[in-house]
Amino acid sequence: MFNYNSRDELRFNAKYSAKPCIYDTSEWSLKLHGIDYLDSIDTDFNMGVLYYNISLTRRPQFYVGLVITPAFLIGSLIIIGLFFGRGGDIINNAVGLGLTTMMSMMVIVGILANAVAKSQYIPVLGWYIIAEIVIITLAVFAVLSSEMLCRVCSSMVHAACKE
Repeated sequence: MFNYNSRDELRFNAKYSAKPCIYDTSEWSLKLHGIDYLDSIDTDFNMGVLYYNISLTRRPQFYVGLVITPAFLIGSLIIIGLFFGRGGDIINNAVGLGLTTMMSMMVIVGILANAVAKSQYIPVLGWYIIAEIVIITLAVFAVLSSEMLCRVCSSMVHAACKE
């Protein structure tokens, strides 16, 4: 026969310091603000419950420094390089600059895919990178089509002048 004694019972004893415990990573900050213990006395058994007061905050500097700023700078440089560059070989320069920028954007997409938690929907940061890729693609096509249009127009003017 077993007799119940309160000393035979397993109890949780939670202690914490007066200042909050802070666990930091480059992406997250986790703070433990306090622990509460509650005895739940039931007719059948006693139960101890621990309540942890935790705050988890995301640090946006990780994404700003690793994804947003490089994508903006790469996108700005490609636009400046495409529309302000002049020379005899503008088509090859435009294609080379566009392909190099696309490769850089794909590296940023790889970083983003590893850094962002998987979800059912594309996050806003992903839409930002997709918009940058679309803008760069449109800029390359605009330069190529404007150069082609310039050549067609100049050949038409030369043909008209010869007549």
